[in-house]
Amino acid sequence: MIDAGRARELVEERIADFGKHPHDRWTPVITRVEGFERGWIVYYGAAEPDAMLAGNAPFIVDSQTGDVHATGTARPIEEYIANYLRTGDPHQ
Repeated sequence: MIDAGRARELVEERIADFGKHPHDRWTPVITRVEGFERGWIVYYGAAEPDAMLAGNAPFIVDSQTGDVHATGTARPIEEYIANYLRTGDPHQ
């Protein structure tokens, strides 16, 4: 069983290289972890208060398997969750 702390760690591993492009000047940090029926929604942002990010969609972490799924920013997070609950894929 994956708890909130482990979900945070899994997403931290996934985003560790974000912001390391030579033109980037920001450090990714987890900003919030929320539970839902089958796992966790993990949000991230920039450690630097003046960094403006676009496209930093939250991740779904399955509490049974530990699988990490990127969501998106085109729709509300509730739609990605509903898709995941229905199909196992936040985008279908």
